[in-house]
Amino acid sequence: MRFHSLPGSKRYAETKTEYDEVLTRHRTALGELSALAETSPEDIRAITVSWSDSPEPAEPASEPRTAFGDGTYWRSVPYDLSDPGDPYWAHLYVTPTALGSPGLEQLLLLVADDGTRDVILCAPGAEWLYHPYDGGGDVIAPDRAARNVLRTRHPDWLSKHPQGL
Repeated sequence: MRFHSLPGSKRYAETKTEYDEVLTRHRTALGELSALAETSPEDIRAITVSWSDSPEPAEPASEPRTAFGDGTYWRSVPYDLSDPGDPYWAHLYVTPTALGSPGLEQLLLLVADDGTRDVILCAPGAEWLYHPYDGGGDVIAPDRAARNVLRTRHPDWLSKHPQGL
């Protein structure tokens, strides 16, 4: 399910009030996902990505890790190996965080301004996933019942597009 982070499906915040709304919607979605899955909002994992043409991660000054801390290297996965002369790898880093932490809020605002992307937030056991993007957040709820609860609670956050985008 996709939630939009501003009224009227506006993509980018321009005022303090709009930035506050972006954070409110992200915090609410994360808090409610935690509650519905009976996980702690004080125990969230942030997965951030750096990209390279090597299966070995470099130590880039990646925006999300700079804003959020170093994170712990988790694994590298091939993203596109269709051209052997130009491979593309994703290097994943995991950082424990908590709802309302300054680092998490900074990361959410960086994503909202399209300063970084490819961020996944989740419970430690991946009972739910939340993918913030510039304009909203994609929700993978723990089950259909939880998804329906979120949809019912926040109909104004849903896209009016027929495909829900």
